[in-house]
This record gives sequence, C-alpha cells and structure tokens, in this order.
Amino acid sequence: MPGPDIAQAGVYIGLLERFLTLVFLLGGQYSAVGFIFAAKSIARYRELENRDFAEYYLVGTLLSLSLAVVGYLLLQALGAGMFR
Repeated sequence: MPGPDIAQAGVYIGLLERFLTLVFLLGGQYSAVGFIFAAKSIARYRELENRDFAEYYLVGTLLSLSLAVVGYLLLQALGAGMFR
C-alpha cells in the first residue's frame, strides 16, 4: 500500500490528467489526449504486469477520461446555449 505522500500525488496527477484532457478537447486537439494516456501507461509499464493493478489502472483511466469528456460536453452545451 502506498504511503500518504504517494496517494496524495495520485490525486494531483488525476486532477492534472482530467484538466489537460479537457483543455485539449476544448482546443480541438483530440490526438493530444492520446499522448496523455500513452505517457501515463509508459510511466506505469512495469506495474501493468500485475493483472489486479492493470484492471485497477484501466478502470481509473477510463473513469478519468469519461469525466473529462462529460465536462467537455457540458461546457460545449453551455457554450452553445450562450451564443444563440
């Protein structure tokens, strides 16, 4: 089990990941989103050999991406409504 400093770093990494994903989506840089997740996978490459961790990682990554996409869609809807 990671220590509190490591766990706290994970929270900040997740927030930064969602923020950057949202910024890239809003900027129309859809392919850049792939680079975020590729870099994340490279950083965790050795840990992904553990099946339990790999499943945990995949669920977390997909949830993070889903939250960023929902935020993007909400902002798009709000923005579209504001300029009618």
